[in-house]
Amino acid sequence: MRKAPEGAAAGGRAAGESVRSGTSRGLGAAIEPRPDLLRALRRRTAAALRRRRDVRHRGTPDDVHDLRVATRRLQELIDLLGGAIPETARRRLRRRVRRVRRSLAEVRDADVQLQLVEALAVRLGPDGAPPLA
Repeated sequence: MRKAPEGAAAGGRAAGESVRSGTSRGLGAAIEPRPDLLRALRRRTAAALRRRRDVRHRGTPDDVHDLRVATRRLQELIDLLGGAIPETARRRLRRRVRRVRRSLAEVRDADVQLQLVEALAVRLGPDGAPPLA
């Protein structure tokens, strides 16, 4: 079995030391994320910000729905990255994303209820009576 190089040849880090934090890789220590996951995090964050802008400018029911979906997907990716994001930053980011989604929950519920009422009104007809079969 080959022995790992020490000192400068090993980058000056002790065995088990994290590249990112310079500390031991114990529980909660940051790990190096895969580049594809970092790209996905950037894409999901950009998508959520675009959706947020759409909600602020247009505010259609579809815009609200799309922002809630984008924040849910972003939160799932944050959870997937786990230890690759420092604990404090990860918790803060999760909290912000969740807060945005929850702030739109009542608006989305009202949009869905309005769509149901509109569909029912069409089905019932102009006089409010169900159509005769």
